[in-house]
Amino acid sequence: MIKKYIPIALILFVFFLVLIIPIWFVSQEKFFYYWDYAGYQSVSRYLVENFTNAPLTVLRTIINSLNLEYNYLYTIPLIPFMLIFGTTRMSYIMAISVLYQLPFALVLGFIGTQLIPYQRKTVFWSTAALCLMTPITWVPTLRGYPDVGAALLVTISVSLYISNFQSPFLVTRNRIVDIRGWWQLVVIGCLLAVAVLLRRHYTYGAIAFFIAICFDSFLVQYRLETTSAEDHYKENQTETRNIGRKNLLIDSLLFQVFRVGLIGCSFFITLIILGRPFLADTLKTNYSALYSSYTLPTFQVLLSFLRNYGWITCILIGLGYLLGFATGLLRRRALLFLLLFSNITLVLWLVFAKQIGIHYTLHIAMFVTLGLSAFGWVLLYLYKGPVRAVLLTCFITFITINLVVGLIPVRINSQLSTLRFYLFSSLNAPLTRPDYKEVEHLVSFLRSSASNKSMIYVVDSSGLMNFDLLVKAEEELFENRKLIVGVSPQVDSRDFYPLELLMKAEYVILTSPIQFHLSNPQEQRVVEVVSKIFTERTGIARDFQRLHRQFNLAGGAILSIFHRSHPTSVENAVRTFADMRSFIGRRPGSQPDWMVLKSQSGATIASQPKGVVQMQIHQPPSEEENGLILLYAEELNKPVKIQGNSKSLVQSGQKCLNSLQAEMDVEVYKSSGEILHRKKMNIISPSSNSKVYEDLKTINPSIKHNESNLEEGESFLFQVDFHEPYYLVFIVNRDYQNSECILQIEWSLVN
Repeated sequence: MIKKYIPIALILFVFFLVLIIPIWFVSQEKFFYYWDYAGYQSVSRYLVENFTNAPLTVLRTIINSLNLEYNYLYTIPLIPFMLIFGTTRMSYIMAISVLYQLPFALVLGFIGTQLIPYQRKTVFWSTAALCLMTPITWVPTLRGYPDVGAALLVTISVSLYISNFQSPFLVTRNRIVDIRGWWQLVVIGCLLAVAVLLRRHYTYGAIAFFIAICFDSFLVQYRLETTSAEDHYKENQTETRNIGRKNLLIDSLLFQVFRVGLIGCSFFITLIILGRPFLADTLKTNYSALYSSYTLPTFQVLLSFLRNYGWITCILIGLGYLLGFATGLLRRRALLFLLLFSNITLVLWLVFAKQIGIHYTLHIAMFVTLGLSAFGWVLLYLYKGPVRAVLLTCFITFITINLVVGLIPVRINSQLSTLRFYLFSSLNAPLTRPDYKEVEHLVSFLRSSASNKSMIYVVDSSGLMNFDLLVKAEEELFENRKLIVGVSPQVDSRDFYPLELLMKAEYVILTSPIQFHLSNPQEQRVVEVVSKIFTERTGIARDFQRLHRQFNLAGGAILSIFHRSHPTSVENAVRTFADMRSFIGRRPGSQPDWMVLKSQSGATIASQPKGVVQMQIHQPPSEEENGLILLYAEELNKPVKIQGNSKSLVQSGQKCLNSLQAEMDVEVYKSSGEILHRKKMNIISPSSNSKVYEDLKTINPSIKHNESNLEEGESFLFQVDFHEPYYLVFIVNRDYQNSECILQIEWSLVN
């Protein structure tokens, strides 16, 4: 009688978990979310807030986001939910929980029924409950990641593939033909493609899926060749016909090729239709090099997976699969496919991706959940009476304690803490800041001190302090944003030299001790070098003064603020860059060839193919803002040429008829900041009768310099003949008066 109500109890329990865990978790948090913790929610909130007034604009924004590295596809199911329940943190997390996390658990329940042919309803709901009782499976959602949406699409693909295992062939009079389930194969390919578009790292899951189905097809073909036709018909419950063995083998092979090919074609067609920019970006971007700073040794990544799920959990998973196979409880082909897919995914991740993160743990969530479910059903299958009751009670008790230990920060002594560290899932408690009020004071102080044009450079890169934390804290505390916070470089392989932003900064924020978010600080030298410069008061730091006001952050960290006292000269900028380059070593991954030391409102600089740089300069808003100064981002030690051309345009791109004058300077510096050489070239519009204006910079008579005139539209060439190490500076000034034309200069550096 009790067995009749077990599925109902499990259904209620599953929905209870989906509601109570996110509500409790978010209500316990008091935190300024930043980076990925806040980014996905911010995009969702922006789209929801604009959907009511401009739904078509929001739709176009989502479609256009396919051109971005991180698109907005994940928001499509969330928008209706958040329109009803609001755009708060609670609503956003609940939306992911209800629309992604719950279906993910239910699909795993369905896969469980394909793996465990025993009390179908109870298997379904117990597997779903085990998924929701595994703490690390919840953590990406509770931290604001939508990755479980991509994981959902992959698990649906697996469920569709496995569901066809029982009847793969339809036998006619003399041939085997495939007319059942072909649409499912198309859907599988489409779902895998959308999963990759949704979260790029699921490319590894898609590759693993294709490898697994190829292995599965090979094993099916091998088994067919080693069994008689009659046995094959009998095992697959198909109608026996008078068919030759040769035809059977050929048709089976064609069927396997057709199945894999159809999935592959639908996968690539979907990517081409929806993700053409994604494919183009993937082909031209070396993501391995770009994110190499995040990679860790393979063994350390493996330990991270084991640590996140817990050693006891991993042991139970292994026992579940092993005993399920040995006892015959688990369907062999489904088990083999799941093991192949999950382990190939894990191997690809350990060998190629080699990154750790809570959202990456979802790659093996299916493997973990089904392993735990298999272990529970093995206990039911092998044991009877009181022994079964005791073992199941212990199993359920462990699952419950593991959930509590993984999400609730319980205070225990050091010995129990060590035991918890090794045996249970890693602790991912609700986020709180003991220094919440101090951050409030920091934001208020900066708003009262900095002007609307003052840029703030945040050196630190950790959960304690970073540039995005400051932005999100202001958004949380004030209705209108005032602070201009630069996106400072964080990681060597992905970002750029700090000099360009430091030249623009009016305030620099630095915490002592310096804050890193990577486990290997050697990969964050772009952060460390700025801390070193300001701590030792060298280079550009001499142009700033430390303010008396300091802020005490958590863990005893002290935050200091530096305010610019005077502009940084080109000589000091070159000297600072030489020190930066020497300290960092390798060139940061996204660093362009030229850095802007001084910019101008309305000026644009873009890199073109084959090393060509295009600059467009509008009429400066004031004479003080006139001029651009660029520094080549490498130390040179041999002669080079700067060659290019200039022309004047109006907004439509046509040739400008008004007069325009400009000046280009090329300056050569030592690493010490000492200038070695200067060459000036004046650009004169053909319609101009005015005298070429004088050099805007005071030229040191002791410095060797040349001057020449260039008619607008002609090509130019600067020859730099130095064999000792030097740095190259390119300066452009255009006339301030009497011209609405745009000056366009294109140039490239030639060895």
